[in-house]
Amino acid sequence: MFAGAYLLGSTGIRFKDRHSQKLLWLPGGAPVRGKLEPKMVGERAELVYQMVPGRMKNLVIINSNFGDFECIQTAADAGEKYADNVIVITPLLSRLTYALNDLAEFRNPPNDEVILVLTITSLFSEFIILRRDRNFQLYIAECISRKPGECMQIFLEIYKDCYPHATILLTQLDYADVANNIKNRFEPENCFIKIFKRWDFSLLYGGLFYAMNDEDFDPRYHIQNFASGIETTIGVYRSRKRHIILPDRSPIPCELHGIDGTPQPIQLFYFHEYLQVYERLVYQRRPASKNVIRATGSSRQVIGYVDEKGVPYAHPKNVAETQKSKDSGYDSATTSAVKSPKKEDVDSHLMAQPETFSPANAVEMKSANVKFIFENNVFAIEVYKNGVMERIENSEGNEWTPLYFSMATGVPEIGDNAKADYQKFPERVIYDVLKIIGKPMNEITIDPDWGFKLVEENNNIFFEIETPSGAARFPQELVLSVFMKTMKLQAASALNDIVLSEIRLSTNFKLSESQKAVFKKAAQKNTLEIFSFIVSG
Repeated sequence: MFAGAYLLGSTGIRFKDRHSQKLLWLPGGAPVRGKLEPKMVGERAELVYQMVPGRMKNLVIINSNFGDFECIQTAADAGEKYADNVIVITPLLSRLTYALNDLAEFRNPPNDEVILVLTITSLFSEFIILRRDRNFQLYIAECISRKPGECMQIFLEIYKDCYPHATILLTQLDYADVANNIKNRFEPENCFIKIFKRWDFSLLYGGLFYAMNDEDFDPRYHIQNFASGIETTIGVYRSRKRHIILPDRSPIPCELHGIDGTPQPIQLFYFHEYLQVYERLVYQRRPASKNVIRATGSSRQVIGYVDEKGVPYAHPKNVAETQKSKDSGYDSATTSAVKSPKKEDVDSHLMAQPETFSPANAVEMKSANVKFIFENNVFAIEVYKNGVMERIENSEGNEWTPLYFSMATGVPEIGDNAKADYQKFPERVIYDVLKIIGKPMNEITIDPDWGFKLVEENNNIFFEIETPSGAARFPQELVLSVFMKTMKLQAASALNDIVLSEIRLSTNFKLSESQKAVFKKAAQKNTLEIFSFIVSG
């Protein structure tokens, strides 16, 4: 299976399989000049993707020219036809990945590793200091930009300030002498010089390295994907002020929030950045979206987001759409009734039947207006109302609900009632769900205080608890679906009985793909789609 890297809007793609690596261009000469439009970007991208002779496992799109959100979305949508995974990254991340490639083959990284990457071009020199966090993950600790001629003067000062374990000099061909002079004069430890002739080719290589499997690119030198900085201008004429909507290098997925002040329409822009226009580098600020956002004057307003693939959206899906009415009735109970389970198993359909209620005037609420939050042993719901995100209180008047599931009476209970059942019937209550779901048995730390059991069957792990009718087993997604059913009803009630179709899901830790799969199955049982996953805190 192939890996591929594509510069947004270009006519070429770099790809590799196990045996070879190639760069192919669309036939027909130079690309069409003029402003990139979503339709043209989508059509061009699809033609480029088709040149790869097989399906790609990973396709990395580099936003090298800082195209607007709509163009990025179009290129990413087209990529999903030809790749299992589509990731959009910034040119800075691509450049750093290109710089780190050789280092991975040279040394075993220490836990406190510090890396200095110096980029030297005709327009700028940039010092980037990378460090490792407590989880051994590389991150950008500091970024210092200077004129090209100043890098020689300040190199030693920066070097002595951070004392890196390795130094990488990434230099344009015409400035190779400067890099060699730095290496010979200051003799930095573990110094590498990487020379590039074309800016776009170095980004393509970096994107391809980012798309490679772990066996082809050392995963210890992967940097977490991050977003470009987004800003807006508020005020009029000479009183205009810059307002940061999204800080540069924000880990993704992430949200774009509004502004504090007078309600007004705003236009989103990228920060000023160096980018390649035809054959030369320029320093520009470009619009991030064609759409104008109506800001309510609150910084709590969610005006957009960058999803887990790195695809940005200026208009989150928070526009209510009329939904065709359905003929079915509706059960307003917080949890569905469950028949007494048999000892062998429990039919999952008894606990989380899809809801079919939709009055004639019902509208469907999309994802950006509803967030389901799971943290530790509690959950909460946030909805977008009156221009801000509001936390909903449960029936006990609390914003957080215990993540406890009980079958003490034979009928499912969650929240405070289930937690109270735990005091009397611990063997009939499930909790610590987030420590278990989506993990193989050998990665789960068994707590001796658990009254429930974990049973592995056909490579699936079930919760087993006692009920008035005997022992019963519950699939992981079924337990989660009961919590999500309550959350869906509470959110719909807060939004005037709007029918929900999509949500965003927030956790205070990064979910693995198998954990995400369990959440998605639970959501599907409630006719919900999880549009994006967010890591809070």
